[in-house]
Amino acid sequence: MNTTPNLGIFQNTNSHALISVLSMALLLCSNVVFGQAGSKDAQKFQEVGEETREAIVEARGQFESTVGIYNSIVSAEADNPQKAYKDLTKATEKSEKLWADASKSFDKMRKQGDKLFSSWQKDVDAFGSEQMKQVGMQRLELAQTRNQQMIDGMDAAEEAYQPFIISLKDQGMFMARDLSPAAMDALQPLAEELNATAAELLAGIDTILKPEEEGIEEAAEGAAEPAEAEEIEAG
Repeated sequence: MNTTPNLGIFQNTNSHALISVLSMALLLCSNVVFGQAGSKDAQKFQEVGEETREAIVEARGQFESTVGIYNSIVSAEADNPQKAYKDLTKATEKSEKLWADASKSFDKMRKQGDKLFSSWQKDVDAFGSEQMKQVGMQRLELAQTRNQQMIDGMDAAEEAYQPFIISLKDQGMFMARDLSPAAMDALQPLAEELNATAAELLAGIDTILKPEEEGIEEAAEGAAEPAEAEEIEAG
């Protein structure tokens, strides 16, 4: 007889989890404001940041959906295990593609961030007033710290992704040969591990998204400070 694995955050994936993802996306859209950014570097960072956010949010939602299908099979809750297995195969492939797209976009954003912070540092160094240099440096360091939080979150997500996708694909191949109740019983320890790894993956992704809400805004808006500072100095 099958025992239900510890699904944790993946229970009722198609309801409140999806709502959570959509709410997060709407929150980011409403709070990340780049209109005040004047430099080309900041504007480019804005564009790449938006693309990256959308790619990561989409991948996150797909991961939750994929694990939900997987859990319906190993917990013997799927009405049609054969159909659920086919759905899992497609969902796994889609998860791989979306994460590859998100990783590629994030690398692009990371490189653009390096360019932005380099040019921003030069602008801060160009201030004639020591007081303005201190103010500008504080803003720059804050944006750099939040940007690093996103990088650390992506690194953690990447580290969790590899064992997650390997286990998912291995178990998918196992299911292709045997979907019997006894086979699902045998997968229970692996199901526990996969759900735990998936939780780590989503936690890393959430670490990326939360600082992005404020960090990229700081980077984009703060990069416009030299022009604003000149007005202060003139006053």
